[in-house]
Amino acid sequence: MIEDFSNAGCPLRLVTPSEAVAPYKGPPDEAEQALARVIHVANKGLAHSTVGLINDPDDLRLTEIASRGVRALLVNHFYAPLGLTAPAERLTSRRRGAC
Repeated sequence: MIEDFSNAGCPLRLVTPSEAVAPYKGPPDEAEQALARVIHVANKGLAHSTVGLINDPDDLRLTEIASRGVRALLVNHFYAPLGLTAPAERLTSRRRGAC
């Protein structure tokens, strides 16, 4: 639903599949498989939370590839066009009980 967001009144445009996989340094079909897999897992996870999400040994590899691809998509096609600074790539935390 990227087109629901806008910059100065101009809606952001849909991202084509070739644009989505362009930042990936490996084979484009592998990036497509990874993004398709993570979308499938997200949808399945919402619909069937009691069923295991990782069925195929290749799922872990594709999920790892997609995890980097999703960040690149957000930075390149959401934060940058809106003129926003993307959040840090690494999450930080604090010890429990710390204020």
